[in-house]
Amino acid sequence: TEYGLNLTLGYKNVIKNTNIKVNYTRVANRTYNTPDPSEKYIYKNLPIGHNLGNNFWETSVTLSYRMENKLIADLSAVYREYGDEALYSPFNSDFVKFPAGEYKEAFPFGSVNKQSGMALRIFYQLNTKMLINAKTSFWLEQGNLEEDFNYFVGVGYRM
Repeated sequence: TEYGLNLTLGYKNVIKNTNIKVNYTRVANRTYNTPDPSEKYIYKNLPIGHNLGNNFWETSVTLSYRMENKLIADLSAVYREYGDEALYSPFNSDFVKFPAGEYKEAFPFGSVNKQSGMALRIFYQLNTKMLINAKTSFWLEQGNLEEDFNYFVGVGYRM
C-alpha cells in the first residue's frame, strides 16, 4: 500500500481573528520508498512528502489566533502513531513470499510508538526584517522522545 492522505477541515473566525481546524494525516510505510536506495524519494537526506517521513498516522485539532500581521499563535492537541523507520532502513520485501493479493501488512508497520500531547507555537514579527518564534510542547505519551516537555526559541532576520 503506497499512499499518503492529508485531510483538513476548518472554520474561520470562530471568535474574532480565531480559526479552528481538524487535520488527519496518514502516510503508509511504502510511500516514497523503493528497494533501490538511489530511487528513494529523499532530498538532502530528508524525505520528500512529510516532515515525519512515512509509516505514521496523526490527527490534530488546532486553534489559531492572528493579530494583524504581527502575531500568530497556534495551540494544538495532537495524537499520532508511528511504526519503525522505513525510508532509511532496508526495504521490507516480505510481500514477495505471498501470492498477489494475499499479503497483509500491519499499519503502522513494525513496533508502534504513540504520542499524544499539546503544542503551542508563537510567531511575532518585530518589524519588516525581524521575526521571533517560540514553540513548546508537552507530551502525555511521548513515544520515543526522551523528554515529555520540549521547547524551542528562534530569531529570523531578513537580509
